[in-house]
Amino acid sequence: MRYKKIECLIKTRRSLIGCTDANLEKLKKGIDKCETKLNDETVWTFLAVLPYLSVTDGLNNLFKVLTGSGASTTIEKLWLEALPYPPRESESNTHLDLALGGITDRNGTKNGIKYCPNFGKQVCFCEMKWESDISTSVANNLHRNQIARVIDNLISFQDDGQNRPEKFYFTLVTPSVFVQGKGPYSRLYGYKIKEYSNQNTGLQSLQSDLSSNLKVRGTADWKYPDQYTRNAILKKLVVKHVSYEAIINNAPDSDAKQEAYGLLNRGFQEIKRKS
Repeated sequence: MRYKKIECLIKTRRSLIGCTDANLEKLKKGIDKCETKLNDETVWTFLAVLPYLSVTDGLNNLFKVLTGSGASTTIEKLWLEALPYPPRESESNTHLDLALGGITDRNGTKNGIKYCPNFGKQVCFCEMKWESDISTSVANNLHRNQIARVIDNLISFQDDGQNRPEKFYFTLVTPSVFVQGKGPYSRLYGYKIKEYSNQNTGLQSLQSDLSSNLKVRGTADWKYPDQYTRNAILKKLVVKHVSYEAIINNAPDSDAKQEAYGLLNRGFQEIKRKS
């Protein structure tokens, strides 16, 4: 890699990054190319969160930035491109851009994850968007938007004993120009985040969007939540919209942060130029 401080941080804190070696190599190569490729959201995500690995409690601080709440237990890893068990038979694994909290490896998989109460009772799943919008359908359901799909994975997240987290967070991360409340919504996700986070009508909207003709999965060790459990979880769900800028600005100071910010700033300036 050309960026030595970032490379050193990755090497020394590799055990804190939940990511396959192959995906990590792709991210490292992407960092070297991101001066010319300014819209690679997987690379921007990695650059924004990487500086939090430079201090002992960094991932707890990242969790607070993403959720607005403190973590109950020290967070052991940040997970990139993680794969929770798919809750619907007609859908393959959802690739989570970023996940934090009570999470561990799912045996026999590459970057598969499951809930682990020993690592915390809270879980945050993140969807990261740079210039793109959320997708609005899957092959067998024309009304299933991408945020609803991630939330469906979140509310069905469990361990092998069908235990679930106590607190659930979904966070959308975008450049600040697209964050709710800053101008008109040029992206569908602006409307969906506003809809889902509304204290009066959000629960009803989520219930409607999660209702699906797609059959739920079920095994001896894994069960999709029944209607009562699902509604109880949705009442506790916290939906947030956070900017990339807020993530990198709140990261602990380090040489790696300076390198990462320098690269990210190119992307921020390009977004501003187009806005």
